[in-house]
Amino acid sequence: MDVLLFITCYLLPARRDKLKYMKNFHRLLFVAIMLVAAGCASQHYNDSASSVRSVSNSEAPERQIIRTAAMSLEVEKPKGSSEIIVALVKAEGGFLEDTHSYTNESVFLKIRIPSKKLDSLLQKISGEGLVTSQSTNSRDVTEEMMDVGARLKNFVELRARMRKLLDKAEKVTEILDIEKELSRIQTQIDRIEGQRKLLESQVAYSSLDLNLNKKVVYGPLGYLGKGFIEIILKLFIWEN
Repeated sequence: MDVLLFITCYLLPARRDKLKYMKNFHRLLFVAIMLVAAGCASQHYNDSASSVRSVSNSEAPERQIIRTAAMSLEVEKPKGSSEIIVALVKAEGGFLEDTHSYTNESVFLKIRIPSKKLDSLLQKISGEGLVTSQSTNSRDVTEEMMDVGARLKNFVELRARMRKLLDKAEKVTEILDIEKELSRIQTQIDRIEGQRKLLESQVAYSSLDLNLNKKVVYGPLGYLGKGFIEIILKLFIWEN
């Protein structure tokens, strides 16, 4: 790569009288980008191979897990219970990401909580009412995060190489072409950096979707009707 920079920045200007400088510069710029990309791919392959050898000779890297949960709860007063739960979440180092309330009948809370405290939080919240449904999910994103990190590293190195070309450029057209390529590379870096930060945030903080529904209080006839419906259902549904 250093040889290519030398040819581009020194030898080519010395022969402007024999070559069509601008035409050859664009060709060399294209070749430079292709060679850098090939070098990045080769480096990524070597880094991956080194990582595999390292893992085989030592402990495997810590797995990066995204955990999510959902819970529905029947409570006496949804609004009052939501305030208690939000205070509990803050005490555990979490925060309220979103909330919706529907009259006085139900409240929805989207909670972010440190992943290591998700299970204990679910247990504490369950004591605030009657749990009607609950689920948890896990997704391993270790390989995805490694790939994002490798792609980010390659583009950062490519940006550094293109900046060296820019420092040596003399013609306005050269500068404009390199700056255009740098802008494209920076866009890719920003996009990949955003992906990396999102994954890191999801791993560090689990997401909990919590529905608080007002507990239904049946009158005498209501309980009678409920019991009658349950008897009818048992006539058609046999439990194993």
